[in-house]
Amino acid sequence: MRGVSPASGTGHATMETSLSQTNPTLPVLDLSRFAAGHPERATALDELRSVARSVGFFYLEGHGIPQDEIDGILSLSRRFFALPEDDKLAIEMRKSPHFRGYNRAGLEYTRGTQDWREQVDFGPSVKALRSRHRTRRGSGWSAPISSPMHCPS
Repeated sequence: MRGVSPASGTGHATMETSLSQTNPTLPVLDLSRFAAGHPERATALDELRSVARSVGFFYLEGHGIPQDEIDGILSLSRRFFALPEDDKLAIEMRKSPHFRGYNRAGLEYTRGTQDWREQVDFGPSVKALRSRHRTRRGSGWSAPISSPMHCPS
């Protein structure tokens, strides 16, 4: 496992130096190490457990997603969050019975503490499905999300 600076996307700090006050980095986990039968699977799972509990965020490599697709989604997310607030609120999560959509800064809480970030929850476009189990966070439904008029699809 190595660490990467979120701002630059480069670097090779180890977990021991990750997230220090002078060198903030995020750990990088290799998805290929999680495959059944991989000789480093147990170590990779231990690293994931540790990082998820201590840092809470990480970069993932070895996933096979082409860089142009990654760049495209990052560009789209920057364009979405640059939209006027009224456009983003067109897909506000509280309007969705499917637990998908936009939340403005200050509406999310983690361990009882207010989070000051915007977010969009989305997933693959699928036909609405009814789940037998209702979740704490969601309504038990899955469905497509609408897009703001000015946001490219």
